[in-house]
Amino acid sequence: MKRVLFVDDEQAVLEGLKNQLRKHRREWEMVFVTSGRDALAQLERGPFDVLISDMRMPELDGAELLALVKVRWPQTACYVLSGYADPEARRRAMAVARAYFAKPCEIEKLEAAIEGRP
Repeated sequence: MKRVLFVDDEQAVLEGLKNQLRKHRREWEMVFVTSGRDALAQLERGPFDVLISDMRMPELDGAELLALVKVRWPQTACYVLSGYADPEARRRAMAVARAYFAKPCEIEKLEAAIEGRP
């Protein structure tokens, strides 16, 4: 079973993702957390195949989180899902993520990324 970790400081975004991806609950173990620190705690408990993170979060932003994950858990495929379109933030994210998805994002694009399809 594929393990997928979603990180966003907005609970409503996580709830929306959970509802849209519910159909995959038999294929993917999905964990939803509201901070970069919580994401790191989850990763310490066991590896994830995919991590999808927001960019703008308090304490530890998405780029900082993904940079840590890239070093400590290099097998984890990292993606950014963000409504923040600042070119500098996007550049920082792309240095550590496989792709940058803008909110709102078509759920099919996230599903393809999680499955490793182009």
